[in-house]
Amino acid sequence: VYTVLAGKMIRVQSLSEDEDLVNSRIYGHVMAMILIQRGTFPFHSASVITPSRKIWVIFGNHGTGKTHLVLQLKEMGFPIFSDDILRIDWKDGKAMGNAAYPVISLRESSFGSFKKYSRKNTRKSKFDYERYHLDFAECFVTETLEIAGMIFLYPSETPRLEKMSPKEVLKSLFMRAIMGKYIPVLG
Repeated sequence: VYTVLAGKMIRVQSLSEDEDLVNSRIYGHVMAMILIQRGTFPFHSASVITPSRKIWVIFGNHGTGKTHLVLQLKEMGFPIFSDDILRIDWKDGKAMGNAAYPVISLRESSFGSFKKYSRKNTRKSKFDYERYHLDFAECFVTETLEIAGMIFLYPSETPRLEKMSPKEVLKSLFMRAIMGKYIPVLG
């Protein structure tokens, strides 16, 4: 059980002695509520850094392959900027991204696809038994970076690229905003 007050204070009454379970809640829901109370928009996404120090943001529902794609891009030389939560702000007319925390959440099924990542260099999630956590704190970027572009992943058997209208982009962004799922709760 947790309470977030004015985006500055977290009160946690743990119903479990499982530190991983408590941390997973703090990193996910609690961080999102802090960002919302501070007037920013957290988005469910993953992102990588380009050679020009900008980021490409990958949006999609749970299970569409955001983390999988980010890890593939990392193996190709693109550093990871964020996984799961990204805060987007505006500065001088440009969309800017801020990473939330340096942990990647991998599904059990992802391990066969990567050369560098195995169960040996991860820790099993005690909250979601099909997931493993990979820390990347040693290369975590804390600076705000400009967003170069956005990719929206949708479940499909045939990968394709489509240009989206500004209206479609806004609708897709709203659907990926973590705030969107809390609006009914907040009234």
